[in-house]
Amino acid sequence: MALLTNDEIKEIYSGAIIESGARIYSGAIIESGAIIYSGARIYSGAIIESGARIYSGARIESGAIIYSGAIIESGAIIESGAKIESGARIYSGAIIESGAIIYSGAIIESGAKIYSGARIKKIHIGIILSGYYKYNAGAYWDFRDETNPQPIVRLGCHYRTIEEWDNDFDNNIEEFPVGSPERQARLDTYLILKNWLLNHKPAEVV
Repeated sequence: MALLTNDEIKEIYSGAIIESGARIYSGAIIESGAIIYSGARIYSGAIIESGARIYSGARIESGAIIYSGAIIESGAIIESGAKIESGARIYSGAIIESGAIIYSGAIIESGAKIYSGARIKKIHIGIILSGYYKYNAGAYWDFRDETNPQPIVRLGCHYRTIEEWDNDFDNNIEEFPVGSPERQARLDTYLILKNWLLNHKPAEVV
């Protein structure tokens, strides 16, 4: 398994966008239109389809298949035999073990570990907000129970349903005292996310 030079990469994968500094080993299959950023490592036998994006620091091992439209962020590790379908997004630091299948639309967050043989279906339909209050925030529909999807709002490190937030919004009173501008910014962010969820109900929700 030889590491290809930049000139060899340009010659073999002329239709793909591969930044200088990416480490591509001979035998990797990278289709035209794939984007590989500097610092990413693609091992022999890995398959990267057109439209997939592999960010700096990500590692795609031999036998892994990254389908068109999948996004693998910096530091993620996709082990041999794993399959990442179109539209899935793997965040920094996640580890996908051999034989796992990540289906279209799934989002695997930073630090998650998906064990061999796991099958991860669509988990999130959502948005992320940055700069609205002190911490990042987001909202998504959680499909882990496909018969009863749950609306989840994330404020900082707290992930809770709309019902849980409405019943106990001030769960961090020391950092966000009632009446403070910080608490108001947090509340405004929550209401934006709640409204988004209520206006983006999946078909499974009546």
